[in-house]
Amino acid sequence: MRDFHVRAFGEELARINFLPEKRRKQAVAEMIDHARSKGVKLTRPALGVTP
Repeated sequence: MRDFHVRAFGEELARINFLPEKRRKQAVAEMIDHARSKGVKLTRPALGVTP
């Protein structure tokens, strides 16, 4: 199962997918905070995502 996640999402997201739920939510929040600190605007959908 982990190999599938690595192929589908990459090593970092595969690692996060297998964390306990509380830690996983914390890791995602940290990624969002990091993106905002780098100037990423989260008001628009990501490229390739249809609303």
